[in-house]
Amino acid sequence: MPLRDDKNKYCGGCKSNLNIEKFSKSKYTKDNLSTQCKKCNGLRGTKWRKENPERNKRNLQKWIKLNHDKVKENRLKRYYGIDLKTFNLLWEKCSGKCEICKKKLIKIGRKSDSVHVDHNHETGEVRGLLCCQCNHGLGNFKDDKNLLIKAREYLCLH
Repeated sequence: MPLRDDKNKYCGGCKSNLNIEKFSKSKYTKDNLSTQCKKCNGLRGTKWRKENPERNKRNLQKWIKLNHDKVKENRLKRYYGIDLKTFNLLWEKCSGKCEICKKKLIKIGRKSDSVHVDHNHETGEVRGLLCCQCNHGLGNFKDDKNLLIKAREYLCLH
């Protein structure tokens, strides 16, 4: 087994001498690098998750509960391109109420009164915070102002 030098390290997984950039940091080893390269660590993790689906599910649920803010921030960034600070500013701006029907919203959860981030599907621009019903209503009308005007006219006639 080759020894580690300044630029290379031996991977116990693929049995190769690799550049140290191919290794993750680890606080459990003397050199502060994992004993396996990132690729081998990933394969090992994938194998473990397949062999232990119930433990993996419990671990994931536990992590999500402990890291709720990280989960929320990641979801906001991935789907809407905003961070938690921007979301909180939007929340303050609407006083925790739907910007259409003024129903009181809750920040956390998947209930019908939980907050939904309304955004333009073509540009991705965030418009505001809505309740589930108002957000779905706009979505059902495909954000088309003319259709919404026709729907209003229809309701006024009947």
